[in-house]
Amino acid sequence: MLLALCLLGRPFGAPRPAELLAQVSQLWTEQRDLSLVVLLGLEASAWLHLLQDGDPLPRSPRLLRRLLRRRRRGRRRR
Repeated sequence: MLLALCLLGRPFGAPRPAELLAQVSQLWTEQRDLSLVVLLGLEASAWLHLLQDGDPLPRSPRLLRRLLRRRRRGRRRR
């Protein structure tokens, strides 16, 4: 998605996708520990917000819920 934005922003001075990938690669090789801490912090903050909202896991797909209900109903009838 970021690469697509670079292509769209090219007329406004955004870097080329190849340049952006080179910069990210250089950052990863030179600052791997810092990059890992940043990524871990972003992921941890997202999970903490989900836990605070009281919804840590998304709902299962509708088809799966239907199958589970049918299975439970079949067990009750026996």
